[in-house]
Amino acid sequence: MNNGTKILVCGLVTMFMLLPVGNAFENVERENKNICNIGCVDGGAFEVEKSVPERRVTSKSLLGVVPLLNESFEEPWVNDSDGNLAPPGWEVIKCSSMSGFRPAYWNRDCEVPADDPIIPVDGEYQAGVWWNFEMEQDEWLITPEIDLTDISGNVTLQFWSYHYGNLDGTYVLTDHHSILISTDGGDAWEEIIDLVDGHSNHYEQAVILNLSNYTGEIINIAWRSWWDISEPQEQHGCWYIDYIRVLATSDVEIKDVRFKGFSIITTLEETIGDVYAEDVVVTVTIQNLFFNRTITKKTLPVTIPAGETVEVEIVWRGFGHYNITTSALGYDYVSKDVWWFLLFGFIK
Repeated sequence: MNNGTKILVCGLVTMFMLLPVGNAFENVERENKNICNIGCVDGGAFEVEKSVPERRVTSKSLLGVVPLLNESFEEPWVNDSDGNLAPPGWEVIKCSSMSGFRPAYWNRDCEVPADDPIIPVDGEYQAGVWWNFEMEQDEWLITPEIDLTDISGNVTLQFWSYHYGNLDGTYVLTDHHSILISTDGGDAWEEIIDLVDGHSNHYEQAVILNLSNYTGEIINIAWRSWWDISEPQEQHGCWYIDYIRVLATSDVEIKDVRFKGFSIITTLEETIGDVYAEDVVVTVTIQNLFFNRTITKKTLPVTIPAGETVEVEIVWRGFGHYNITTSALGYDYVSKDVWWFLLFGFIK
């Protein structure tokens, strides 16, 4: 991260002070003043006994995708290059201060107690930023470099977000909750979306953004919570995020199905060539066309190296006329009409 850029951003922001303005969520703050001294903000003095929120997603890898970035903020934050607390390897630009209930800069937080609690999606922690009535905000949370130089397939950014949006018609928000991409180490940034321009999302669904236009580049991603003092001020809202992943997609094709002794051999190939295919399960459905009976056999999950082939084997024997459908779950399938005589199978 370019230090000159960070100093310029913070310097411009801290030149201005703002009188308190109306806020759609002011009632939330007042209702919770009796619990403002509890919580588990990273680096703060808040401590409270609490039950661990139930996990709503898991961090297991998804079929056909390999995470280039996987962050749920479970590790304690450490000092970044400017001494601000940030996830290990990340950067935080901190231009505001504590706003009373929660920090008005990016911080590691657990469940936020309220009438509608803000509960982390994956694990016990999330990253969040509160609003500040008194000072203009320009708060950045920036990833380490993400290397897409050898990626040619699809790349997506997926994360869960708790935010408010203007399309609901309930609020008039003058915040901006922006996602930005840099391809030059943070000297210049391109905004790809401002979540406030859409509908509210209280961790109801993941935000999914296509980053395939950036393949071949080394990128940083930033979550920027800001508002402009020159704009008429209406209302401000908090922003929390969790379970961030940048995913490169693999693809698998069934190249061949053949028979050997008592076995059905399926040859699989990862065809994009950038990332390996993980936890691929081959399912063989065997239908006896004489008696209209069907059995299904599955292999153990296999990993296919990028651009390579593997063979998987299912043991089976029979006698008669069958339809055999071989599928790599989520990818490809092949159906064959087969005559099988004890040790030998013949494709019709």
